[in-house]
Amino acid sequence: TNGDGNISANEMYPVKDDNGNGIIDDSEIRDERVAWIRRVGGYNEVARALAIDKDGFLWIGMYNTQRMYKMDSNTGVTLGSWSIGHRPYGAAVDSQNRLFTVVLGSGYARRISVATPTAQSSFWVHDGYGMAIGPDHNNTEVMVSAINSHHGFQVTNPNTLQNVHPISGKGFGSRGISLDANGEVLLSGSNGSWQRNGVTKARTDGSIVWTRASDASCRGGDQRGAIIDADNDVWIVAMNNDAVCKYSAGGTFLAKVPVGRRPYTYSDATGIGLQFSDPTG
Repeated sequence: TNGDGNISANEMYPVKDDNGNGIIDDSEIRDERVAWIRRVGGYNEVARALAIDKDGFLWIGMYNTQRMYKMDSNTGVTLGSWSIGHRPYGAAVDSQNRLFTVVLGSGYARRISVATPTAQSSFWVHDGYGMAIGPDHNNTEVMVSAINSHHGFQVTNPNTLQNVHPISGKGFGSRGISLDANGEVLLSGSNGSWQRNGVTKARTDGSIVWTRASDASCRGGDQRGAIIDADNDVWIVAMNNDAVCKYSAGGTFLAKVPVGRRPYTYSDATGIGLQFSDPTG
């Protein structure tokens, strides 16, 4: 409202249940950028995984109840739900409109048909956390970050479910994972010393483009997400710092920006993944 290019705390519109009915009605939404807010599923199901398919439907994975919900993205109406037999964490949809989910810190992930959600296939991953899709529209690959290990990330063929580039011995683990407009992988570090708060850019064959230690102002932030913006810059989510830390596409530290209490994400948060799963227009 003051035109300084930043959204200050006093410029944030509150989310408030005015009539006390336990949900946020459309008439109670104060921010014109918010289309709708909907409750999904039952009490304490805990939504963890979220992806949008090529037809525009939302898929929400419930961690506690091991269910996947399908929603209409225009209205927020729930269209169905299915038991998937595992606790979904990261999620992404590929160019063939197949849904992939990873099970937190486990040894496997799953491929799920959005047309027939009960049709599932499991495949091996190493300490899975976040998930990304790309970069080739005709031969899309599935990338999974490897938390609590030194394996960096893993690349899997979505058709054969075989590891095409099993990444190992990279000396760091990762939480957040995204692909930029050039099809290169951005990772937020999850263990080690300075790597824990650093950022790495890699190619899908596992070779490292660059690695940067966290700027001093962002250290100790338990970094979770790696978010790509329209300029191909990367924003690392520093959860405990209540901030995001911005780096240029070449790895230069640009800024630390406060964004509110304990920000948290670990997969695509800007929609850039749609450039790989549905590169239309």
